[in-house]
This record gives sequence, structure tokens and C-alpha cells, in this order.
Amino acid sequence: MRKTKEERKQLSEKKKLKRSTFFTSLITLVSFLYKFGLGFLTKSLVLLIASISTLMVFICKVVFVKNVLQTREKKKKAYLKMAIAILVYAFIFIAFVVLKVNGIDISNDKTYSGLIGSLLILFMLIMFIMSCLKLRGALEKSDIMVIGLKEMVFVSALADLVIIEEYVSRIILEYKEIDILLFINNYFSLGVGILMVVVGLIMIIRFARYKA
Repeated sequence: MRKTKEERKQLSEKKKLKRSTFFTSLITLVSFLYKFGLGFLTKSLVLLIASISTLMVFICKVVFVKNVLQTREKKKKAYLKMAIAILVYAFIFIAFVVLKVNGIDISNDKTYSGLIGSLLILFMLIMFIMSCLKLRGALEKSDIMVIGLKEMVFVSALADLVIIEEYVSRIILEYKEIDILLFINNYFSLGVGILMVVVGLIMIIRFARYKA
């Protein structure tokens, strides 16, 4: 059966997206090693949790690259894997927030200070902006793998946003202790964690309703 012009265009766009996602997955892997290494050296719970987020993104990108051009049945199974990965990370993230709210944190106070801290946050800002740009404009809203990629990018952007918020809060709190900022610093992360769970549950519902 011959493909229509629109179908050929969509296939071409998916192939381009597959190549670009493969390239960005390598950057994501480097990002994971950087966050995990720095988190381990500085004993930063925040960075270690963020590195798990980056690892989750890397896994989801690999799943996407392997399945974006496959049959609907294989895409559906791959989408479920992405949903499970996001849900698992969301619950790990919430566990981290519970530790944080209860004052259990192994972080070195100098984690975010100096040139290394500034470079880290600059890197996080760049990654956050890139994630937001990637969320703009859908290629094919009916393709479950493309939808899954965007949902995964959204969760990744949320995790980066938490690190940025943590950095800004710690800088301000070094100079002045503000009660409302302490409250935001604790419960902003919790709100993000709950939002991640909601995204994961939406993905599970979409998986159940998707006709392969």
C-alpha cells in the first residue's frame, strides 16, 4: 500500500527526530555521569536524586530510538516502559522530598558555592531551556512515542527546575533567613514530585486506552 504525501512527511520527521534523540541521548549520558560524580564527591542528596532523573531520561530516549518506527503494538509496550520509568522515579523523588522536609540531608554546605556550583546551575538552566524548547510544537499528536518523549522531557525539566530553585534558595538563605522561603524550599519539591506522579498516571491511562 503506497503512503500518502502526508504519511511520507511524518515518516521523514520521525526519522529526523530519531537521529536527534540518539544524539541528545549521548549528551544525557554525559550529564548523568557529571551529576552523579559531583553528587557523590560533594555528598549532595539533591544531585544524586537529579542524576537518577537524568538516567531515567537516558533510558526513555533509548526506548524511543528503538521503537519510534516500529508497529503500534511495539510502540504501546515501549510507551508502558516509559510510563513505569517515570512513575518509579517520581516515587523516588517524593521519598527524597520526605527526607528533606524532615531535615535529613547529607549534603555538603558548599555543594552550590564557588565556580563549580555556578557552572552546574548554568548547565541546569541550559538543559531546562532546551527541554522547554523541545516541548514546543508537536510532530504528530496521535503517535504515542512522540507523546511519550514530550512527557519524559517535561518530567526532566521539572527535575532541573528543582535544582535551580534549591540553588537560588540556598544563596538567599545564606544572607537572610526568610520563613516563607524555607517553606517554599521544602514544599516546592513536594509539589513537583506529586506532579510527576500525575504525569505517570496519565501515561498509564493513555496506555490502557491506546488501540494497537
